[in-house]
Amino acid sequence: MPLFEINGYTPLGTHFNVAFGLQSSETAEAFIWMLRQLRELAIQLGIPVNREMHVVITDDDTAMKNALVEIFPDAQQQLCIWHIEKNVWKNVKEKWILLPEDEPATLRPSDDTSPAGTGTSPTGTGTSPAGTEQQRPSRNQLAMEALLHDWKEITRAETPDDYSSKWAEFCSQWEPEQPGMYHVPSLKVSL
Repeated sequence: MPLFEINGYTPLGTHFNVAFGLQSSETAEAFIWMLRQLRELAIQLGIPVNREMHVVITDDDTAMKNALVEIFPDAQQQLCIWHIEKNVWKNVKEKWILLPEDEPATLRPSDDTSPAGTGTSPTGTGTSPAGTEQQRPSRNQLAMEALLHDWKEITRAETPDDYSSKWAEFCSQWEPEQPGMYHVPSLKVSL
C-alpha cells in the first residue's frame, strides 16, 4: 500500500509533518478521498486551509494533480526540485553528445553536483572511503556534472531578473558545446 505523506513548510525553511495515510492505490479517487479527509480535519480544528494553502509541491503525478484541482482549486501547484533535477539528469545522460576525451572539459568548481544535495553525484563519482582507490571521472562525466551545477544555479535564482540572466548564461555556455542541450529540461522553472 502506498504511503501518502503531507508535509508543511514554514517561511523559515523548516518543515513539519501534517498527515500520513495508507492508500489502496495512487488513483485520483484515492487522492481525492485523502485530501477530503485532510480538509475536513483542518475545518474541525479551525485551520483556515483554503486561505492558508497557497502552494502545493508534488512529483508531477497526474492523479495527484487532478485531485488537488478538485479539492484545493486555488492552490498553486509546483514541481519538487529534487524530481526536476532527477529528470534533468536523466535527460542530460540520454541526449549528451560524447566529447573527445583528449580535449579539456568545461569545468566549474562545485561543492555538490548531486540532485538536491544528496551528497552523491549523479555519475557516481563521489568521495571514496579511506584506503580505497577512486576512479577518476571522465571528461564527459565532469562536463555533465558542470552542466548540472549550472542548472542548479538557475533554480537557485532569487529574482526573475537573476533567473533570466542565469538562463541566458546557461544557454550561451552550453549551446556551442552541446547543441540543443538547453532544451533538455523542456521546462523553465517559473518564479
